[in-house]
Amino acid sequence: MNKINGVQLSLINMEPSVTNGLEINVSSNINTYAITNGMAVSPLYNLHHKIKGVSVAPFANVGQKCRGLQIGLYNSCKDFRGIQIGAWNENGKRKLPFINWNFKKQKINVQP
Repeated sequence: MNKINGVQLSLINMEPSVTNGLEINVSSNINTYAITNGMAVSPLYNLHHKIKGVSVAPFANVGQKCRGLQIGLYNSCKDFRGIQIGAWNENGKRKLPFINWNFKKQKINVQP
């Protein structure tokens, strides 16, 4: 896994990486295990396995484990704690338009 401390600039990140700082991509983290601690900005969409911080993209922010703020047209995260702002927001607790939140620990049911 690559470790980046500072700024990551790329068109598309396709390598497993841990970014501590600012991540700027046209579309981020396709088909890869990515962890971001800081801020992810994209003119299209952000895909993350784990993110702690802020994720901003006009179309979509999608993650597996998210802590912080997601801003985009569509926001989705299975294990989420924080605030989602967008036209449609989904987390492990609820699905809501415009603003969604969750500040409590969730129990995720994993089906085999």
